[in-house]
Amino acid sequence: LMNNQMIYMRLTTATAVDVSYPGTAGFTLVYNQSITWNGGGWTLFELDTPFTWDGVQNIEIMWENRDGSWASGAPTFHYTSAYPNFVASYKAQDGSFPTSNGNFTYNRPNIMFNTATVMLPNPIADAFPYDGATYVETQADLTWNSGGGSPTGYRLYFGMTTTPPLIGDLGNVTTYTPPTAFTDNQMYYWQVIPYNATGDAENCPIYSFTTIPGGFLSIGTGTAVQRQPFGTSYGYERSATIYTSAQLGRPAGSLDQVGWYSSYGTTVDTPFKIYAKETTDIEFQYQPWDDFLADAVLLMEGTHSFDNQGWNMFVLDNTFSYTGTNLVLIIETDYGGTGTDSYPQFRYTPGTGFRHQYWYSDNQPPSQSGYPSSNIPNTLLHFEAPVTGPPAPPIRTFPEDGATGLPIGGFNLRWSPNGNGGYPDYYQVLIANAAGEIEYQQFFDNVLFTQFNPVVNGGMTFNYGEVWYWQVNALNNDGTAMSTPPWSFQIEPDLRVDLPYLQEVNEPLFPPDWSQSHCDGLPNNNWIVSQTNNAGGEPNEFMSIPVNGIGTSRLISPPFNTSNSDTWITFNHHYGDSGPGLTGKLQYSADCVVWYDTAWSFNSGMGNLTGEVQISITGFGSNVTYLAWTLDGPQYQFSSWSVDEIQVEAQLPAPEGVSISDGVLSWTAVPGAATYTVYSCSTPDGEFVYEDASADTNWTDPSFPQAIKFYKVTAQP
Repeated sequence: LMNNQMIYMRLTTATAVDVSYPGTAGFTLVYNQSITWNGGGWTLFELDTPFTWDGVQNIEIMWENRDGSWASGAPTFHYTSAYPNFVASYKAQDGSFPTSNGNFTYNRPNIMFNTATVMLPNPIADAFPYDGATYVETQADLTWNSGGGSPTGYRLYFGMTTTPPLIGDLGNVTTYTPPTAFTDNQMYYWQVIPYNATGDAENCPIYSFTTIPGGFLSIGTGTAVQRQPFGTSYGYERSATIYTSAQLGRPAGSLDQVGWYSSYGTTVDTPFKIYAKETTDIEFQYQPWDDFLADAVLLMEGTHSFDNQGWNMFVLDNTFSYTGTNLVLIIETDYGGTGTDSYPQFRYTPGTGFRHQYWYSDNQPPSQSGYPSSNIPNTLLHFEAPVTGPPAPPIRTFPEDGATGLPIGGFNLRWSPNGNGGYPDYYQVLIANAAGEIEYQQFFDNVLFTQFNPVVNGGMTFNYGEVWYWQVNALNNDGTAMSTPPWSFQIEPDLRVDLPYLQEVNEPLFPPDWSQSHCDGLPNNNWIVSQTNNAGGEPNEFMSIPVNGIGTSRLISPPFNTSNSDTWITFNHHYGDSGPGLTGKLQYSADCVVWYDTAWSFNSGMGNLTGEVQISITGFGSNVTYLAWTLDGPQYQFSSWSVDEIQVEAQLPAPEGVSISDGVLSWTAVPGAATYTVYSCSTPDGEFVYEDASADTNWTDPSFPQAIKFYKVTAQP
């Protein structure tokens, strides 16, 4: 027995659900009773309020179980899958009635309606090719679904005239396969008239469609679907596919149109970019997205809604000069956030070898290497004869004119060949710190690729905050073409913190120049400022707290100015142990991307750790250094890790010639040293403690004469 069962109904034009809990707005409550399930078979419900169907629209039914108690022996129901369309949704919850969103499903429960009268059938629904469709394949079937009204058969009219001739009475089938292929680039008209014992359906529309024009190349015949290449299930998705020269089967040409076959449409607008490049590889070597994209050519960007089944064609803004090797088509989608459940599905053909790879990430673009796949998206391509003659001006793509914050250590200037001109044989890159000097300063000849790093490839050195200008000249045997006018970019400002540096966490707020990161399987950052003093000193300290995940978390310092010096780091910490498997360590980096381990680390499972740590970084050679207190592994195997009293100093060579006479300690000057720090200890192997600092090469011990003392002197810039 189930009490308080409610059935709602409403008319709708929708063919798929787009909200997993619609509420009751617009619905009519047609049934509100208790129900006893007794055995299998059809269970019939006589509605409290009869529901009127208009014979045209679809019917949406919502069942609410408001019994509120759990019972065993609940029934199960037969269903029919409507894949790839989401046609139903559900949500279950204990304690209270669920009002939040639930889950979509392809599975629609089987249902039977009893109506008072027999009506004429309705016109067909879901006609394909849809009215006005273009790029329809020449071997396509005509398909449709019943529009309701219990049709018992269909008559098909089809031809090249606006009033198409009768093909015949097909009987009760919803697919027609033409006996011969359609003609290229031809408009066809068709009409289906359902009938039953009462008569023919009325007001049946005549549909039209146009076939693919001649000269297009279709690759792939599979009908299975996947969300690539225009996936938006995650906020940021990328897809790349190799189409071999054997599949293309053509010489050089200008790719000016490309399309993909959508089997399940959506009205969601998808922001996209289309790139292309060539390769001699027949399978992908998996690499991070930014590295993979470095030599690709941007062909088009915009927003597209895949709202109809069939080929979605893109007329490229910049044609791609294909030279005859393997073609790589690359798609970037940036829906943002965590993506959407309403995303299109595209046909693919299973292949051999990993000629497809994809990347995805929520909330930020993916940085990891791509995932392998042998499911090759079907594509439709159009090539024009290759453009001959002199090149057109190259299309610069990165950095944009006026860009700021470019890394001082170098970056790739990137551009694309302009498909409106002949293909360049090579390029010249011009760089200057004044727009009017662009032809007289840095000139790099015979650049064979569409990217150039001024530091790595050109040996240039940038300074913080500098503004530079750049142009690219394309050349072939027929002429040259320069990108104009000069574009500017500005090198990042100097945000480095000078040494010595002391971070005492005195306030219960995260210091503004510190940051943190998490990666792999961690759901969120886990460093906070805690009003405790586990690491010693006054309250308030950095603290890492457990999270349920396995991965890497980092507490990251501001960038330190480490030009021409090694580094000495001192900090206090306390680690609360809970079990093995976790590694703690201090790391350093020049860019917060590539991290190196210092000589100090610990493994969990050995008990709590407390005390001062001193460690040096030598031979790094970078003018900027970030530090990171890093936990790597299962981030639930500890109670907390506290860090405070962080000191960072430049480490110069120790002064030589240290001697003492009558309480005056003296030493030889160290080049580059501005101050010296004196430490002392009662034994040569004990713990040296701070005495004083001196700007001179001598220091007088105020406690002289005294018992035996041993001294150590360090130099700071």
